[in-house]
Amino acid sequence: MLIGGISRRGRWRVPGRLRLIGLIGGLELDLTDAVIENDEPVIEAWLAIGGMEIRVPEGIEVEVEGLTVLGGTENESPGRHVAGGPRVRVRHFALIGGTEVSVRR
Repeated sequence: MLIGGISRRGRWRVPGRLRLIGLIGGLELDLTDAVIENDEPVIEAWLAIGGMEIRVPEGIEVEVEGLTVLGGTENESPGRHVAGGPRVRVRHFALIGGTEVSVRR
C-alpha cells in the first residue's frame, strides 16, 4: 500500500508470516473471526506515516516488538501464553504512528 489504509476483518486465514508495508495510511487487522492455523504467526509491518490496530479475541497472546520513532505501543493482550491458544508475534517499524493491540471480549 502506498497511500490509504489496509483493513482485514471477518473470516480470513492468517498465514504463518504476514508482511505489510505502508507509506501513508493505517493498518487494521481484526483477528476475532480469523482462522489462525499456525501456533505462532508473525506479523511484520513497516510503516512510514500511520499506525497499526490489531484486535484479538480472549485467549490469544500478542507479543509486540519493534521501533516507533514518533508514537507509542499499547498492548491489552495477556502477558503470558494462554494454554491452547496461539501466540501472535508482531514485529513493527514506524516513523510516525503507533501500534495498538486490543482484546475483544
